[in-house]
Amino acid sequence: MDNSNLKIVSRLLELAKNPIDYSVFPKEYKEENIFLANVLNDSVKKLEWEFAECFKRIVGNYKESLSLNKGFGWFHRPEEIVWIRMQINQLLYAIYGERFVHEIKFNKELGDEAYLDLINQIDRTVLMTPEEVEKLNEEIGRLSKEILDEILQEEAAKNQS
Repeated sequence: MDNSNLKIVSRLLELAKNPIDYSVFPKEYKEENIFLANVLNDSVKKLEWEFAECFKRIVGNYKESLSLNKGFGWFHRPEEIVWIRMQINQLLYAIYGERFVHEIKFNKELGDEAYLDLINQIDRTVLMTPEEVEKLNEEIGRLSKEILDEILQEEAAKNQS
């Protein structure tokens, strides 16, 4: 059995060329159209769940290691979450193009700070205090209002001309 990527893509293309037929019962598997976006989106959802679980674990491990008072936090196997994100990115790229790709990288050259950097690339709010989160949200609100005001001014200027 040939299950190389090229052979798989060839078979997927074969299925994707089948015409869409809206009937109660499906045709034989080789004759029915395959909705690749649906199949791939399902895989994305599963990987996103895995990513979220991995992220919770590494944040917990990071916080726990901070309590050891070594001056920095860390966690095992940072490559695991980078690998999962890469798989998500591959599927998102296949479905939508580069629009929704969000790459993360473990920057070894940062030394002990590489762990914090990786967490911050994903969600910098997870290590913030409630006060810091509130301050950040206020800043985001202020910036959003400025942007909205600018857009409204541009629209008003267009309507006047």
